[in-house]
Amino acid sequence: MRELLDKFKGFLKTERGVSQRTLNAYLRDVVGFLEYVETTYIEAWEEKIKSYIEYLRACGFKNSTLGRKLSSLKAFFEFLSILDPQFDLGGSRIPSLPLKKRLPLFPSREEVEHLFNVIDIESPLGIRDRAALELLYASGLRVSELVDLKLDDINFEEKFLKCKGKGNKERLIPIGRKALDWIKKYLKEVRPKLLGERKDFGFLFLNSYGAKISREALWYRFKNYLLKAGLSEKYTLHSLRHAFATHLLEGGVDLRTLQEILGHASLTTTQIYTHVNIKHLKEVYKKSHPRA
Repeated sequence: MRELLDKFKGFLKTERGVSQRTLNAYLRDVVGFLEYVETTYIEAWEEKIKSYIEYLRACGFKNSTLGRKLSSLKAFFEFLSILDPQFDLGGSRIPSLPLKKRLPLFPSREEVEHLFNVIDIESPLGIRDRAALELLYASGLRVSELVDLKLDDINFEEKFLKCKGKGNKERLIPIGRKALDWIKKYLKEVRPKLLGERKDFGFLFLNSYGAKISREALWYRFKNYLLKAGLSEKYTLHSLRHAFATHLLEGGVDLRTLQEILGHASLTTTQIYTHVNIKHLKEVYKKSHPRA
């Protein structure tokens, strides 16, 4: 099995270009499936998959998790079909789930403003945090993309940044004046102190030890700011990405442009924000239409 999984890992890297986190999740899912298969006497592979999903459902897994596991198995059988055509199940022979898209939770414009205002900008780490959170909200970056940013990824003159997202795809994102101003302040007043005499590897946001800041560290400080601001503890750093997308739509940005900025491979993924935005659309309609 180890040799097969190693080949599958190579397939995911070269053909799918998935991130390390996705790769690890896919491997865990496939191992779990293969271990389950050893306990059954079902012959047809599509029936084995259905039985496995029903087993997971009985164990209490949510539809969102089951959907991801099915995606892992589809990738696995696509890989197997390259080795042996008998494993070519095709999309129609692998069961699908009627997944209900859960609308993302995100802060309002006023809540974002309040959150940023509780950050102590008299402290060096507060300035760093303000710059990082301003950039998240101004760009819609994923947290993993933010912490991987390098100094030369920011073009201050043209007011945009470049980043590599899922599948190692590079995209350009415009940045607003506020975020740029806070980044400049951080670079001038804070980053040199955090770096000290240590070797500079070029990462934009550093921790107290002069190394690249981690997702976990930024998440911990964000949660403290939520508590201080009295905002919902259900908000996450990813909620700022949702807020960015929704507030852009409210401002009139079209879905195709938003898709490019967010780095979504499919427009279907971006369309979830049209559902989030329906309340705003109804308000605009009521104000604008003569028969409303």
